[in-house]
Order: sequence, then C-alpha cells, then structure tokens
Amino acid sequence: MYRFLSNTKYDWQSLMFYIATFIIRFICELNKNNKNLVNCLIVDDTMIERCRGKKVELLSRQYNHVIGKTVKGFTNLALGWTDGINYVPLLSHLIASNKEKNLIQKSNTSNIDNRTTGAKRRLLACKKKPEVLISMCRRAMRAIPASYILMDSWFFSDFLVRKFKQLGLQSIYLVKSNLQFKQEKGSAKSFSKKELLKKINGGKLNKAKLITSVIAYTNKDLKLRLVFVKDRKSTDWICIVSTDIDLSPERIIELYGRIWSIEVAFKAQKSYLRLKELVAGS
Repeated sequence: MYRFLSNTKYDWQSLMFYIATFIIRFICELNKNNKNLVNCLIVDDTMIERCRGKKVELLSRQYNHVIGKTVKGFTNLALGWTDGINYVPLLSHLIASNKEKNLIQKSNTSNIDNRTTGAKRRLLACKKKPEVLISMCRRAMRAIPASYILMDSWFFSDFLVRKFKQLGLQSIYLVKSNLQFKQEKGSAKSFSKKELLKKINGGKLNKAKLITSVIAYTNKDLKLRLVFVKDRKSTDWICIVSTDIDLSPERIIELYGRIWSIEVAFKAQKSYLRLKELVAGS
C-alpha cells in the first residue's frame, strides 16, 4: 500500500479534482433556477507541522502566523468552492520555503523522471504562493463556474487582483491595518483605513455607523469598494475590500462570511483525518 501511494506516476490530485468538479457541476445543475445563489472560490493556507522530521523532502522552517513562531513543516495552500450552502474542496498544494537558507532537507529528484507527477509536485512546492495560487485558479475556472474569490488579508495585492480579473474573478478580501488608499484616482496623497474612515465621518470615529462604505483607489489606481464594519469586541474597525463596486456593503459582508467554511474544512482535516503532521508524499 505504501509503495502504491508513493508512486510518482499516479496523479492523486487530478483524481480528487475530477471528483470534486463532478460534484460541483451536479450541485450547479440543481441550483440553476435559483438566481440568488452566487458561486465563489475560497483560498486560504494552514501550517502542517513536522516537528520531529529531519529527512523529509523539502522540509523547511516557516513562520506560523497563528502561534507567532517559526516551525518545521509545510504550508498547505487550499482552494475550495462554495455556493453559500455547500463547500467542496478543490485543490491543495504543500508549499515549502523558497529560500534555500530555510530548507532543512532538499528534494531528492535524482531517481525521479522529470515528466512524472511527483517531479512536478516537488517543483511546484518550491515556487512562491501567489504563483501557485494563480495556476490553481486558472485550472479551477476551466472546469467549474465561479464569480468571486474570497481571501484573507495575507493574499491582498494589486498584482493578484489584476490576475484574477483576467480570469473572470472579482475579489473580496480582508484588509491589513497598514495598507493605504487614495480617495481619488491619480492623487498623490494616500490614507490609512482609520484616517479614511475619519475623513468620511467628519473627523470623528464615534459618529460612524455600524457599516460604512466608500469607493477608493490603491496606490496603483485600482478602483475598489471599502466596507468598514465595527468590531463589537473592541474599538477597532474591520475593513473588507471588493473589486466589484456595484455590490452593496451588506452583500459584500455576507459573501466574505463564507470564508469560514474553509476554516471548518481545515479543522476537520486536522482533527478527524489526523493531518496535524504530514510526511511530504509524491
């Protein structure tokens, strides 16, 4: 069984992808008369630690943002699909560090044919996450319908947003606190999200509504809708960005809320499938 699973010629990811796309097409056929359902892709990553590993291929030291420490393991970059009711996992890749100084064990490709799936997976594991993510979304869009892509703040960049637009995907992100935006296209002056919210509400944050929305631009003049939502647990504000400026603020919040389904999927994988630690396979 181990020899069968570790065979570099078998493309397990494609098998799972074809099963997932078959299920998604079946669900879309059932929902074809429901105009209110919106199909979305969800992207997120999670750490899969290999604390005791020493000779695992491409094992590397990576920073875990959840616990705030550097750990040994891999980043599991996952792509899923949802219609707001169902969630189906589509693709996932184990990503190693692309910095040689962080690699604990290099890949052993001397006995592997470069044309096989195993060799391609090892090559892909050493690439940067945005590059891998674009290839994953391109493959997904050729097989299933989707209008939006939902992501956490770590993935936000003008480069990625423009690439997704070329694929026919509008983006909805959570925004980091240090990002700055402009009120007018071509303007030289930019504001942080807190400064922008004060400017909208006449310089006073306490007069802002529970939900406030404004059209703004990135430093590279990308037009966005910023939705500010009051955090009930603190005095801070949560900022969600949408490249589809025609969406209402309430709809943007509702769509972004679907990202929780991929977190539930990660929890199920780690708890029920015991994937808290994983050996890099073919």
